[in-house]
Amino acid sequence: MISPSKAGRYLSTHVAQYRRQYERMISPEGGGYPALPISPYLDAGKMDCYLVQDGAVILDSTPPPYDWPILGGVAGMLIFPGPDIPSDVSQGQLTRPSSEKAVLADDIEFRVQKYNDYTLSQLLSGLLLVISVAFLWIPKCRPCLSSGARRSLDE
Repeated sequence: MISPSKAGRYLSTHVAQYRRQYERMISPEGGGYPALPISPYLDAGKMDCYLVQDGAVILDSTPPPYDWPILGGVAGMLIFPGPDIPSDVSQGQLTRPSSEKAVLADDIEFRVQKYNDYTLSQLLSGLLLVISVAFLWIPKCRPCLSSGARRSLDE
């Protein structure tokens, strides 16, 4: 499992590269595509990153700028207690993270939290109110990362 510091370096690198690529795509010399609000990496103020045994979740919990009960937004999830769901998670609570780090990536403030005792499915069961999952990373998907982002994970 990677550390919150290493995840923070990755997020800083990824956000900067994402924004550069986006600017290139909307520029007349690039693709000339319209500037649309397509990702929280472009304008979210705060995001959370949860590191667990077998992956990570990056979550934008900023309320959308429209009337979300009509157009979509917050989603509720039912949790059924079971042998693989810890009791705190089935009650909608996460234990205290084993380590935590605040990271500033451009103008996005990330709160990176590491949970040694949870798997990805257990963490997702515990996140009751989900507005927008920006990125779901599972270690086996590493080749899909940009070379700069891969280097930040290797450092």
